[in-house]
Parts: sequence; C-alpha cells; structure tokens
Amino acid sequence: MWITNVFYSALPIILIDCCAVIEGQTCRQCPGNNWYYFEKTDSCYMKGAGHNHPYNDHERFCVDYGGHLVSVHSQEEEEFIQRFAYPSGFWLGMSRDVYSRWFWTDETIVNFMAWAPGQPDNYNEHEACVYENSEGKWEDKSCNDRSINSSLCKRPAYTAGFDDTDEPQPPSSDRFL
Repeated sequence: MWITNVFYSALPIILIDCCAVIEGQTCRQCPGNNWYYFEKTDSCYMKGAGHNHPYNDHERFCVDYGGHLVSVHSQEEEEFIQRFAYPSGFWLGMSRDVYSRWFWTDETIVNFMAWAPGQPDNYNEHEACVYENSEGKWEDKSCNDRSINSSLCKRPAYTAGFDDTDEPQPPSSDRFL
C-alpha cells in the first residue's frame, strides 16, 4: 500500500485551500492535500511511501498521479525537496543510460547535481539510478534496489478553476498489494 500524505519539515508551512484571483494575477495550485506547491518551479511535489519496490515501480506510481519522479534544476529546488528526505530518502527521477549519460524521466535537461562525497561510484557497475539520502545528498543505486521505499513525485501546478477538470485521478486500486 502506498502512503501519500507523509511530510516532514522543520520549517513552518501555511496551507491555503482557497485562492482569490486578483486582476492580472493567476492562482496556481496542486491537485490535493498530499501535494506541496513550490512557486519558484511552478510545480507540485508529493512523497509516496509504501512497500519496497524497484525504481521503475516508483516512476509508474508518479505517472499514475500525473507526474514523474522528481527532477531537480537548482540549489533552491534542492533545498525545497530536502524537507521530504527525513526520516528516509527517496528515489529521484534521474538515471544513467548505457552510454553513462544522466537523464531525467520527465525529459528535462540535466543542469544541476547534488552528489554525496564519493558519488556517483557505480559500485560493481550496477548503479544506474539516483536516490536522495536522508541528509539531502544524492547517491547512485541499483535500479532494482528494494531497500528504498519512498519516491518524490513532481508535476506541474495548474490554474485554479481552469484546468482542474483534467486532473488525473489516483489509481482506483493499489497495484502493489
């Protein structure tokens, strides 16, 4: 079973359920209470936790909710997502292809990295996926590693009252039970 309302933060957070549209401004929002909006990326983030599954299952979980495993494009975004890393880290949407090039599952350009010291090390030449540890640093891991039970999903925000009818619905059943 996936749990989608896990959020840990030492920082105060204000959640606003309604939004007034002011002339010349739009109100961006996320699809539900389990998603957290970050204005600098105009994106929504959700940490999913459940049974231990390989990387590809975590990516499918995020796709089911209208996004992908998180891609990170700046130090500010990295600092924002670090609050989701405690007490356990999560899969990032980055992996390595057969030519040792890193790419994001959402097909955005790789323009930022936050590796832990000594990483990536491609231990035994079997580590092609990326995990953010509980200290907010990246490590390469085997894509089949089942010890990681969390993912961080990212999806675009939408304008309140305009495109919310097109919002994807979560899966009707848990594929991992």
